Amino acid sequence: MKRILAVTLAVIMAALLFAACQDGGQSSPSGSPSSGGESPSPSASGGGQEPAPPAGGGEDNTPAAGGSGYAEIGFFDPNYDYSQHKTFKVAYVSNSNDFLTLEFDAAYKDWAPRMNINYTGLWASTSGNNDEYLSGLQLHCEQDYDGLLLQPDLSIYSRIVEILDDAGMPWISGIGQARADNGAGALLHPSVGFSDLDVGYKLMQYCLDWKDANYPDVSWDKVGVIAIDMGVSVEIMRRTFGTELKWVEKHPEMGEANESREINPKNYWICDTAMGTFDQVTAQNMTTQVVTGNPGIEVWLVPAAVDFYAMGAAQALENLGLAEKSEIVCNGGSQLPLQLDSGKETAWRSALFTPQTMYSEPMIAQLWAFMAGLATAETIYPEWIKWDDKGDVFDDAGNLVEEHNYAQVLIPSFWIDKDNYKSYLEWTDLYGYGSEVEGHYSYEPVTDLSLYTARETVPPEYKK
Repeated sequence: MKRILAVTLAVIMAALLFAACQDGGQSSPSGSPSSGGESPSPSASGGGQEPAPPAGGGEDNTPAAGGSGYAEIGFFDPNYDYSQHKTFKVAYVSNSNDFLTLEFDAAYKDWAPRMNINYTGLWASTSGNNDEYLSGLQLHCEQDYDGLLLQPDLSIYSRIVEILDDAGMPWISGIGQARADNGAGALLHPSVGFSDLDVGYKLMQYCLDWKDANYPDVSWDKVGVIAIDMGVSVEIMRRTFGTELKWVEKHPEMGEANESREINPKNYWICDTAMGTFDQVTAQNMTTQVVTGNPGIEVWLVPAAVDFYAMGAAQALENLGLAEKSEIVCNGGSQLPLQLDSGKETAWRSALFTPQTMYSEPMIAQLWAFMAGLATAETIYPEWIKWDDKGDVFDDAGNLVEEHNYAQVLIPSFWIDKDNYKSYLEWTDLYGYGSEVEGHYSYEPVTDLSLYTARETVPPEYKK
């Protein structure tokens, strides 16, 4: 089926920020996910998450014997004496100051003093213009900074690396991978994020489980899928393709998956907001167009790329009186706790969530390791080096001309809904701050660090 297009084209980088996560490889859609984000069996309220073994910076880790005495380089070690090193001066250089950027700014601000870092805060481009960003980056390199946390337009990383290498400036990429060739080429640095195919599998599986749990008697030919994404993000398009793969794996009678996006299985629609204005209203309008054009569908399943797409779809389905028989999910979910706190119930009931506290830890911790001389971009996270995607450069004949060993660290996500979101968010405070410090959230505190995990398992496809 043809994808549904809106009317105008505009690029809003805020939409790309949370989306630009990494892909851990071409794993099978039927393979078991390696993190706590594995889809549970949803109840009518959306389901919860089974506890996972503990591991995290907030734990009482025992320092490794010998060497630097650092327990796990690239993560926070509460037993390490960071004061034995100089106080490093660090800034966060971003191309925007949207909600997500501010959340990361707050998270970096929390982690920094515990690592003896003088965090000067966020510098954000006022226009989102790449020239302005590069000028701001150059200005920081000319000042007395020891390292930089970055969040740029992903398409300009080749130029960014030139500037930082010339200055000898340690740095880390934020959300989204640093790649050459306008973001589509070889890795240029280690990265932290998700496997986008795996995210797509999980989003779709959750929706399928929700339908089975709540409307088992509705035949699958009366079930429709609306995948809301943005066609300017390679990472998000892979996430969407993951939902499509899972849809046809579970229901082969619907046809075959096709990466072209122009030919889709039966009862599966892609709403590409790259043909609109990337916002909540675009998602709402496109969802309305699909639903009203297919009156034979009784149950709608909507895997959305980001929060505001989920919110737009929820508004559309509520206006059409279909919220009860629809399930919307997304990866991200920072806005979902606010909705749940308000008591408002919509078709958006669940999200595959990773809080900025956990996301930012390996980012700022690896930067500290670079500045302290405990690791380099080529040596950090050796277990997370993917054999066929580690930054190697080849000539036109396929000959290796430059070898690298850049890691791609995956971090876990967990399903949150109205039943478990408060305990999970409080767990993230326990992990990030410990039991004696008031954290980011103000729900009933939890004390069991083993409820969830802050570490992902290295997928088998990382090794040859």
